Amino acid sequence: MKVMALQREQFLKAREYQRKWAEFNSKKEGDTKITQPEKDLSLEPLVEVLEKKRTVHFHCHRADDIFSALRLAKEFGFEIIFQHGTEGYRIAEVLGKEKAMVSLTLVDSPGGKAEVAGLLEENAARLANAGVLVAINTDDPVTESRFLFRD
Repeated sequence: MKVMALQREQFLKAREYQRKWAEFNSKKEGDTKITQPEKDLSLEPLVEVLEKKRTVHFHCHRADDIFSALRLAKEFGFEIIFQHGTEGYRIAEVLGKEKAMVSLTLVDSPGGKAEVAGLLEENAARLANAGVLVAINTDDPVTESRFLFRD
């Protein structure tokens, strides 16, 4: 909850920063006394997200985290792709309704991560059947992508 609150706070700052720059840019030619806003390099990438020049890739496993990030994306109107999405099947209907995109990471052995305790091998099928755009990948140097083609 706290992490999402901090992320939301940054997007609110980015929206205000974006508004100040838009106001400056619209008035600068007619008003020689207008002051240029101060550049904030930490907010520039978030403004690009708000302007749909960047897509957010959100690392998540649990359904509550996926749902929270989806709400944040809807609130600020940005494009989001969920990376891992381990418990996406739990909210598949919601994700399908929102035309969500999930890049599922193949997990052969969860390795004790509590976040992947709810792993289901049927996750991709359930998401796809709900209308979610699904990709399957691996980020494990041992489990190479060629092993994705299994019976």
